[in-house]
Amino acid sequence: MSYRITKFDPEHGTQLSIQDGQALEQECHGWGIDKWTEVSNTGPCFSIFNDESLVACAGLIQHWYGRFHGWVLIDKSLDRYGLLWMHRRIKRYMAKFQEDELYRRIETVVDISICQNMRWPSMLGFKQEGHLSKYDSQGRDYILFARVV
Repeated sequence: MSYRITKFDPEHGTQLSIQDGQALEQECHGWGIDKWTEVSNTGPCFSIFNDESLVACAGLIQHWYGRFHGWVLIDKSLDRYGLLWMHRRIKRYMAKFQEDELYRRIETVVDISICQNMRWPSMLGFKQEGHLSKYDSQGRDYILFARVV
């Protein structure tokens, strides 16, 4: 198995079989090419392949100067080794981005009902900041995490 990072192509946003537990991302997965093109123009985005198979997409959406929202779409086929490989690359990329004042605040949200998803943001250097009641279109609650330098 050989993992590699490529430039995000808006079509990639529609090609993954998203893991269970990514409820908000599932909603985004229903977006079309136009919406993914818009996302790819708001901040850095990339795709991860295992050999020739797309296994994840990730990026940052800029809200305004100094504030970004981090997102990740993970395919069901990504195994533990791939998750570890991706984790290390994302952590390295965020550290590099945050050397620039533009990226001083990166936020992400996690569905409060999926306990196993709470650990990863902390491992990436995010701190829990708040509870977002009825945050998504289904009325689910989320936890807001931020990585601030």
